[in-house]
Amino acid sequence: MAKTEQLNDLCERWKTYYSNNGIDARWFCKDGIIDEINYVNSKVKLLFILRETNNYPDEKMVNQAEEADLRELLKDGPRYQVFHTVARWASGILENFLDFGQADNYENMKRSLSQIAVMNLKKYTGKAIADFNLISAFANFDEEFIREEVEIIAPNFVISCGVFNDLQWALGVDPINPLKPFEKLPRYNNAVIINWEHPSRKDNSRIYLELKSRFMKYVDH
Repeated sequence: MAKTEQLNDLCERWKTYYSNNGIDARWFCKDGIIDEINYVNSKVKLLFILRETNNYPDEKMVNQAEEADLRELLKDGPRYQVFHTVARWASGILENFLDFGQADNYENMKRSLSQIAVMNLKKYTGKAIADFNLISAFANFDEEFIREEVEIIAPNFVISCGVFNDLQWALGVDPINPLKPFEKLPRYNNAVIINWEHPSRKDNSRIYLELKSRFMKYVDH
């Protein structure tokens, strides 16, 4: 079975799990591999894990029984500031950290976004200001599904965007040495997990260069 089919099946089981536990699954947002062919053919398999969506699905979608799916939202290129930033970071990693101006090129961002996977730790939509207690609670409640999603995607690198503590607990990985946090990065199966910034308001060249410095220690292009 293709990864996209596996992810679709997982999301349906996840929604059923919510419904069976009194959580309104209409507010669930699917995510995963944006373009499976491009992802499978990419030289580096990247998974960006973020916090939650911002009012997606919205009330209108829910009332019209429309499903929210980040893969559909992003299949034609980055939308909204958060995903423009993710696309720049992906462009840098996949293209051996070309100059920021080139990474900021829309066509480069669009191409790079189509080669990666994106998931939110919390599938139940949130608001403009994240409630970290809710994100932690959902990470604990959903941990088996979170692990299965990462296993299906099977990345080489997980870029943990502002969710590192909750993610490492959900995945059950060994804790890092707090005195030497970057000496040995945690792994889940064969994926290296990199603790990184959330992309909200992080779209400048300084952050891009910091990502380059951090990432180039762990990958040989």
